[in-house]
Amino acid sequence: MKTDSKKEVPSSNFKNWYEKTAWIIFFLIFFFPVGLFLMWKSNWKKAPKIIISLFYVIGLWGIITAPSLESVEISADTGKVYDIHTEIPIKVTTDPENYPLSKSAFNVSGGEIVEKDGAFAYSSLKSGKYTVYVKTGNIKSNELTFTINDKTAATESKKRTSEAPSPSPTATAAPAPTATPEPTAAPEPNSTAMVDSLAKQAKESANKSASEDKREEALSFIADTYPNYFSDNSTMEKAIYYGYYLEYAYEANGPENLYANLGMDVEQVSKNVYRGVDDLNSDYVQSNLHQIEESLSSLGLLKTETTSEVIQEPREELVWISESGSKYHNDSSCSNMENPTQVTLSEAQGLGLEACKKCY
Repeated sequence: MKTDSKKEVPSSNFKNWYEKTAWIIFFLIFFFPVGLFLMWKSNWKKAPKIIISLFYVIGLWGIITAPSLESVEISADTGKVYDIHTEIPIKVTTDPENYPLSKSAFNVSGGEIVEKDGAFAYSSLKSGKYTVYVKTGNIKSNELTFTINDKTAATESKKRTSEAPSPSPTATAAPAPTATPEPTAAPEPNSTAMVDSLAKQAKESANKSASEDKREEALSFIADTYPNYFSDNSTMEKAIYYGYYLEYAYEANGPENLYANLGMDVEQVSKNVYRGVDDLNSDYVQSNLHQIEESLSSLGLLKTETTSEVIQEPREELVWISESGSKYHNDSSCSNMENPTQVTLSEAQGLGLEACKKCY
């Protein structure tokens, strides 16, 4: 029995996947060698094949013949303090000359690079110091550091400071040190943090503006107030500040310098009583007062009617307590106390509290 068999003939409209226009365009974009091959094997018209091929040839030629970057250097005026939002011009010098750079080649530690008409500038919205450099491939430029300051905020802060009321004069009528912190920004009174703050300000003043007038101001306060440095917190803070100032301003002159030694004695005895570490009748305090007396006498500043025995009534030591603790503390930050309260030593002992072994 004879069976007729018909061979199936593919339709003329049938195309393999690689002959389809969508796939050819895909490879032209993402892997052009395959895309070009498939394009020339397809039934596209000859004109678009030639135009697309020329496009790739020109592109490849441009990449092959493009000069490589040998070096890059950037420059700007970094000696100024700029306001926020200011666009600071950056000059870029490359080898070869006119090598094309984009702002993506810039690396900044903060702020941003602005590009306009092929020129570059740096700008920041926040105060601070920021580093800028260029890196492309293995080539890295020099670094620039810009100092940015919010001048409007600084002016308003300065204005508020100048309008703040001056502290009332003490009984000694001594001039307040210019670097004494503002009451609203100062650390807790009678704390190590306050002593450190006064020492830091005195050191900055000694390093930046040490002068004979400032020295005489410190000596005048120390001599006029001696030995009554412990009458109140304000007087003790001034004694600590002026003592540190003399110590920092004249310590480079050697251990025998009378100004430095006098300052050291004044700040040590004042800060110990101020923090409640020593009381007025302790041997340490009395010994330091006698040393201060000898230094003032050597400098010709000791008043004849003044001796170290003339001292106010002892000032009771202040301590820190918490709402639920069983100890009293010398340091308000000890044991991570929450909302510590400052009371006298006798009050703390009257509550049945014991001294903390960590800070005493």
